[in-house]
Amino acid sequence: MYTSITPTAYLLLEPENFYSRSKNPLNRQYIPGHSYHTCKMAKEVIGLGQSGYWLMLFDGSGTLKHTQKTGAAREGFGEIKNILQTALQHQCLSMVLVSYTDGYYQANSTDLLYNIRLITAACGISMVLLDHIVIEFDEYYSYRDNGLLTYLEN
Repeated sequence: MYTSITPTAYLLLEPENFYSRSKNPLNRQYIPGHSYHTCKMAKEVIGLGQSGYWLMLFDGSGTLKHTQKTGAAREGFGEIKNILQTALQHQCLSMVLVSYTDGYYQANSTDLLYNIRLITAACGISMVLLDHIVIEFDEYYSYRDNGLLTYLEN
């Protein structure tokens, strides 16, 4: 005999996070290729509606170790040397740039050029830019998912 299932809001919720859930928000894991989970992690750690530019730093095992705001809205991420210095102080090997925006976002040459310069500088000290995620009100944009970082790995 078949039973009918009534769809509810519970069934329509987003899938469970794959990174570890703990009371300490800094013990979350980065999962390569899962920008959706990286975006969700950023929203939980940074908070909603925090417009500006943020830096998330990960250790060698992919565990989130440090998050900090690097610039206010329309200011940018700041100087690359400051980002790399912060990463070295926290003994981190990889990073994710997070931009919170109030409106619609479109990839631009300024952000792309900044990413290229950061990747080039970080390469010299064995650091990696994992992704640059732009979080809008209800959506996100991943530079890695859109192929704007993958060509730099070769």
